[in-house]
Amino acid sequence: MSRGKNVGPRSTKHKKKTFQNLMTFLVLGFFVSVITVTCFYQNNKYSSLAEEEKHIVKQIEQEKDKNLEYKNLKEYYKSDAYIEKIAREQLGLIKPDELIIINRAN
Repeated sequence: MSRGKNVGPRSTKHKKKTFQNLMTFLVLGFFVSVITVTCFYQNNKYSSLAEEEKHIVKQIEQEKDKNLEYKNLKEYYKSDAYIEKIAREQLGLIKPDELIIINRAN
């Protein structure tokens, strides 16, 4: 009663199939690990970039405020009020109908 070439529980066919299953499991495990690590890395990178974006948006708002302030100063420097202020403070000029009072007690 000969059972044939593949006799017994550990036939070469069975060993080959087990080895293929093991290799498939290892390869799939490797790819799942790579995908998991990549997802964590991408999530951390996204969080970092989101923080940087918030910081840059805040800087943009600050620069817009400065720009508005400079525009207002530019308009003020063109005004007659500024010219009069400079003429009074730095040049000592007065209007024709004004009196100068000098305090000599000091």
